[in-house]
Amino acid sequence: MREVEALMERMKLLQESQLEEEGVTQEEMATRFELEKTESLLVAPADIVDHSLQSNVLCFVEDPDFGYKDFTRRGEQAPPTFRAQDYTWEDHGFSLINRLYPDVGQLLDEKFQVVYNLTYNTIAMHCGVDTSMLRRAIWNYVHCVFGIR
Repeated sequence: MREVEALMERMKLLQESQLEEEGVTQEEMATRFELEKTESLLVAPADIVDHSLQSNVLCFVEDPDFGYKDFTRRGEQAPPTFRAQDYTWEDHGFSLINRLYPDVGQLLDEKFQVVYNLTYNTIAMHCGVDTSMLRRAIWNYVHCVFGIR
């Protein structure tokens, strides 16, 4: 049961920090972005990293030479990669469907909202818990497992 309480406390802290971030100024966001950018420069490029696998893992791998190839290099001018966590139904999906098939856009939007809001609002024995952040985290994790970033 302690894991459940720890999870609920972590979700509460994340929601509070999200509310605080909504009031962050553009200047603070730019500073955070620059900090993230400089920290990411310390990460080695994919072509330098050794991708050799340990022998105990090779029995589960069909092609040990297979790997992700990053086609955009640092310093090159290229359109940014559209990552799964940047996608939202409201910003991207709905506008695309509405443009291509206007009769279905509103219907799909209603269906997606119903499905997204489906929850029992319970975690273990605790009732009345907002589980939306946990469900979103699980969805993002599933994307990561399948290599969608």
